[in-house]
Amino acid sequence: MLVELTPQLEDFIGELIGISAELRALQARRHELAPLYSVKRLFVQRRAVRGINETNAEELDGPGLARDLDRLMAGFRKMATLQMSAPVRAVTDKPFPASYSDRVRKVGVVNAKNKALTAIAAALMDGPAALRDYVIDNFVVEGFTFDQVMRDDDALEAFVRKSAIGVWHASCSCRMGRADDPMAVVDAQGRVKGVQGLRVVDASIFPVVPCANTNFPVLMTAEKIADRMQTPSS
Repeated sequence: MLVELTPQLEDFIGELIGISAELRALQARRHELAPLYSVKRLFVQRRAVRGINETNAEELDGPGLARDLDRLMAGFRKMATLQMSAPVRAVTDKPFPASYSDRVRKVGVVNAKNKALTAIAAALMDGPAALRDYVIDNFVVEGFTFDQVMRDDDALEAFVRKSAIGVWHASCSCRMGRADDPMAVVDAQGRVKGVQGLRVVDASIFPVVPCANTNFPVLMTAEKIADRMQTPSS
């Protein structure tokens, strides 16, 4: 049986090697091509993607990519609508489209220079509104403003195409904590501090990064908070 399977395994390994090379090619051209390629789609459409060096982005845009693009644009608009609601605007200021750009990657490197830069930026962002607006407009926003992507579908599409990337278990960006913790965004029941009737229940509320896959921790967190929501006192 093993002897019979060997040619199949060799073919399968060859396919994986080819897919890896194509993924590297896509990554190198991520600013030119639609970024939403999954490994499954590459495996199924491998022969169509082989000519990537001679193919432009428009020719690669199939129904699946168009669907993903529409979903991402719709998701952005929905979150923007939430951002523009009165309760959220009462506790936030100056929304802007954010992405994991090359500039963000450089600032994300752990070293003394970036520690000093981010400390200064944080102090400026906590300053007067005019100063915060200046910092965001001139040092944070990269190419697209919030108003541009909300009013112009072409600008929103360009932003999504440029900024969409894969994610690697991102967590703890609005972590839970005590009421007196200035760094906490939600309490132990997922309720956003300062906003009535809004809860966040996903990996972003973890107080620390889990040393494992985030799937089961998110499920259990959701189960726990859902249970508490059904309790009258909650």
